[in-house]
Amino acid sequence: MFQRFRQTGASNASVIGAIVVLGVLYLGQGWVADWLTDDEIIDEDDIVAPLAEVVTETETESCDPWILTFADDFDGEVIDPEAWILFASPGANGFGTRVPDAVTVDDGNLVLTGQMLDGELVIGGLAGNHQQTFGRVEVRVRTELDPSETLDGIVGTWPAGNDPDGGAITFYQAPATAEREPFYSYILHTDDTREEVIHLANAQDWQEMAIEWSDERVSVFRDRNLIGSTVNTEAVADVPHVVTIQFHASQSEMDVAADSVVRMFVDWVRFYQRNENPGPSC
Repeated sequence: MFQRFRQTGASNASVIGAIVVLGVLYLGQGWVADWLTDDEIIDEDDIVAPLAEVVTETETESCDPWILTFADDFDGEVIDPEAWILFASPGANGFGTRVPDAVTVDDGNLVLTGQMLDGELVIGGLAGNHQQTFGRVEVRVRTELDPSETLDGIVGTWPAGNDPDGGAITFYQAPATAEREPFYSYILHTDDTREEVIHLANAQDWQEMAIEWSDERVSVFRDRNLIGSTVNTEAVADVPHVVTIQFHASQSEMDVAADSVVRMFVDWVRFYQRNENPGPSC
């Protein structure tokens, strides 16, 4: 069922401003975990700045409409350090602390956890090293129920180099609600507006999410069905993005049993480039 985007005034600049404020609070007041020193802070600022444009072949043998440029099926025993950076930093809006140990691989899945440890909310977050302007991004993902209604599970794209004017695409956001249904996608534009799509499905179940991103629009798919496309086509981001996966907390503590753990699972991530020059036999 097609759901129409509704446009709101959320500001990309305000998100970046919040990150700056959090850094000042940390340096001035030292309110985050004692183990987190200046040298250990790893966050969106560490996403590599846009690389020089890669020269591609003018023709390919493939007749497929999309050419795979990056994939991770998480079949190894640890996170591939060449493919991902693990965050070690204050969480978004200062809620929780992102630690590398909260990101693992288990039974062919990427696993992010969120839990209270020694009185502190500890959550996982990471970003990919592969960067690309336009294309198709796919992910298979699910997020466990959070009885405390504290943690959103998020998968999206973020501008390389943490460009404040680079837009962002959160194509899976499992809200911290009692049932995680419905869930949402958000397109953050370069003009500080955003668009939203509502998914009438449960984020606790496995969902195959995808976006197709061009210089004209962003289209959101769930289980290979088109759910929505951008309305504000003139403000679509046109700079390199990377994939980011993380928990967002809405408060500083989870009111749950001491051994409670909330997990987000990702089966695979794939990035494609549109095949603009298929072979002559196609």
